[in-house]
Amino acid sequence: MKERYQNQIELLQGTLDMLILQTLQWGPRHGYGLSQSIRTNSGEILKVDTGSLYPALHRLEKQKLIG
Repeated sequence: MKERYQNQIELLQGTLDMLILQTLQWGPRHGYGLSQSIRTNSGEILKVDTGSLYPALHRLEKQKLIG
């Protein structure tokens, strides 16, 4: 059960990472701008809060996918 939960977390993190990277293709943005772009471009369906966004940005920076 714990492994399944961990797999779901990794899937969600990967999805958020891809959303962030896709959004950054349109130009550089700070955290709030990223959150707003994701929200606007999803037709207000996806709302990324800072508690998820900033850890994802740190994860992407650590992987050298963003600078």
